Amino acid sequence: MNRWLKTGILSEDIIAVMNTVKTKQNWIVITEPWCGDAAHIVPFIEMIAQKNEQIKVQYELRDSQPNRIEQYLTNGKSKSIPKLIIQNENGEDLAVWGPRPAACQVVYDELHAQNVDFETLKTELQHWYNKDEGNEIMKELSALLNIPKNS
Repeated sequence: MNRWLKTGILSEDIIAVMNTVKTKQNWIVITEPWCGDAAHIVPFIEMIAQKNEQIKVQYELRDSQPNRIEQYLTNGKSKSIPKLIIQNENGEDLAVWGPRPAACQVVYDELHAQNVDFETLKTELQHWYNKDEGNEIMKELSALLNIPKNS
C-alpha cells in the first residue's frame, strides 16, 4: 500500500470527476490487511478521495463488527474485498464497487478455472496490478462517480 501511496499517479479524468462532486459523500471501504487486492486498490481509493473535501472515508475490517460485508456480498454469496460503498450524507447508497476491476476479475476467473495454485494466482494478479498502475481502478471509479450529485 505504501508503495502505491508514494508512486501512484491519478489520471486527469479521475481528478476532473472528483472536482464535480459538490455534496457530501461518505465512502466506506471494507477491507482486511491480509487482502492482496486491497494492497493495490485501497491506496488509489484513498488518493482519489483526498481530492475532494466533500468526501469522508472510513475503513472497516470485513471480519469485525459491524460486519457490514453481509449487506454487500459479491454475487449474493461471497465476502470478497475490498468493497467500496459510496453513500450520501443521509447514509443512502449511491454506488457500490469491488472487489477488483473487471479486467482483473477476468484474469482471476481464468486462473481459477485452470485450478492454478494459490501462489500462481497471487503472482499473476500482482503482475496485472503492477502493469495496470491503477488505471482500470480509476477508469471504473470515474464511471461510478458520475452519479446524481443531488442525491
